[in-house]
Amino acid sequence: MRKALYLGTDPSYYQAKGAQIIHYPVIQIIPRMDSYIQAAYSKLANYTHLLFTSKNTVQVFFQQLNDLDISKNLLEPITIIAIGQVTASYVKKYTHCSFVVEEETQEGMVAFLRTQSLEKTYFFSPRSSLSRNVILDFFQKNHILFQDCFIYDTVVQKNQPIPHLEDIDEIIFTSPSTIKAFLEIFSAIPLDKKLTTIGPITQKALSEIKALLFPKV
Repeated sequence: MRKALYLGTDPSYYQAKGAQIIHYPVIQIIPRMDSYIQAAYSKLANYTHLLFTSKNTVQVFFQQLNDLDISKNLLEPITIIAIGQVTASYVKKYTHCSFVVEEETQEGMVAFLRTQSLEKTYFFSPRSSLSRNVILDFFQKNHILFQDCFIYDTVVQKNQPIPHLEDIDEIIFTSPSTIKAFLEIFSAIPLDKKLTTIGPITQKALSEIKALLFPKV
């Protein structure tokens, strides 16, 4: 049986066809907590919309709600929008999910928001400190009230033992962060393996790295 190396934090929603999954998370999620974040959460009852762009954001958000002793009941009147079915499935573990954006990018979220009535809205957008600013730029350019908040950092982790790549047939990258972390740990992208990416942004990041490292490939 083929062996697939999964580099993200949670392989439970990924099944490689005909492959054995080997989980080697190369990134670690480090939640933040400071007065700015506490202030953002304290206004939860004021928001009309809540945006989730990744499953990691969902997990950290609800852990922080619990840590701050804030009731999930405050979410009941809020329109909750998730990017992709995986993120939505994590949201549904805790509360309702009003809409699922099928195009799993921030651009997809913006395209969806353009179809909605945005008058008298107040968006809360918790996210990773490494995430892009596409949604933020949309809010600013259209003068939409929003609360932006970095609630966690993503750092490289190099767990031991490190897998032997000669035993691996496929490598699964779940985000641009996993590509950068993989390079830091393994020093190269092995072109003799099947390289699988989750989502178009990750695919773009891998293509850019390959073009930089292997300009003739």
